Amino acid sequence: MGSTPLCGTSTPIMSSVTSRAAGAIVGSFIADAACLPVHWMYDQDELAAAVSKYPTPEFIPEPAGPFYRLPTGKNSAYGDHLFALLKSVVDSNGFDREAYQKGLKAMFGPGSAYDYERSGRPVLGPWLPGTMKKFLANYEAGKENTGDTGSSDCDGVDNTVIMAALYGGTPELMSKVEDMVKVVQNNPLCLKYSTAAAKLLESYIVNGADPSALEKIKPSVEAEVAQGIEKVLGDKNKPHNQASKEFGYACSLPGNFLSALHCLANADAQKFTESVRPTLLAGGDNCSRAIFIGGCLGAQLGLEGLPLDLLSKVERGSEVKALAEKLVAMR
Repeated sequence: MGSTPLCGTSTPIMSSVTSRAAGAIVGSFIADAACLPVHWMYDQDELAAAVSKYPTPEFIPEPAGPFYRLPTGKNSAYGDHLFALLKSVVDSNGFDREAYQKGLKAMFGPGSAYDYERSGRPVLGPWLPGTMKKFLANYEAGKENTGDTGSSDCDGVDNTVIMAALYGGTPELMSKVEDMVKVVQNNPLCLKYSTAAAKLLESYIVNGADPSALEKIKPSVEAEVAQGIEKVLGDKNKPHNQASKEFGYACSLPGNFLSALHCLANADAQKFTESVRPTLLAGGDNCSRAIFIGGCLGAQLGLEGLPLDLLSKVERGSEVKALAEKLVAMR
C-alpha cells in the first residue's frame, strides 16, 4: 500500500537530525496503533484470516485480538507507556524520574482507563501488563526502587525512542536510558537490550538511513547482543513469519528484540507501511515490536517522510506530533 508522506510528496526526502528525532517518536505511535486490532494473536493463520477481509492489514476496523479489544486508532499499553514518558519529558524539559513515575501512575493507576474490573477474554478495555502492575505496587508502597527486578519484557527497548530522540548524539544518552529503564524494569537483561536499542536509534537519528547500521553497532554492544545481531543477519533471508517464531515473538527479551531486528534488516527505509507490515502479520506481541521498528523507520525517514494517511488514523496523532516537535526543540 502506498502512503502519502506528511509533506505530500512520494519522493525520498533529505531530513535533518531534528526531523529524524521527531520522526522516530511519531513513527512509533503510528506503527503501534496500526497493529492494535490484531495485538497478541499468536495463531498466524487466524490473524491472516482476520485481516484478509480488508484491503490492507493496518488499522482494520474490526478488532480481533484474543486478550482485549479497543477501538481502532487507540494505542496499546506499550504506546500508552511511551506517551506517559513522552509527556513527562516534555513537561519537565528533560527526563525527570519523579515526573515519569507520576505520569505512569496517572496513565495506569487508580482512576485511569486501566482501572476497571476484568472478567473473561477478550476484555473490553485496555490490558494492564504484569510489569506495570509490579511498578504500581512498588510505587504505591513507597519503594525507592520501583522497577520490576524479574521482568524480561520489552518496555525499556520501546521507550528508548524518547531518550534517543532527545539525547541521541550526546554523552548523556546511555545514562538517561539506564535511569529511565530502571524506573519500571530494574534488571541487567532489560538494560543490556535497551542500551543496544538506543544505540541503533541514535545511529539512525544522527546519521540517517544506513543499511549497515546493525553491523556497525555490534562492537559497541554486549557480546550476547552482538551474537544475536549476527544471528539475525545470518537469517535475513528467512521468511519473517518463520524467523519471528524462531527468535521469539512474545513480549520477552531477547526474542522480541531480535524478531524486530529481523524485520528491520529486511525493511525498505523509504516504505514505512510496507516495512512495518511483516511484524504485524507475524503476530504475537506485534505492537511492542512495531513501536521499535516504527521508531527506527521514522528516524530514517524524518517527520516529513511519514505517512499522513496513517497518522490521521491514530487517535492521539496530532497530540503526539505536537509533543514530538516540542521535545526535539529541546535538543
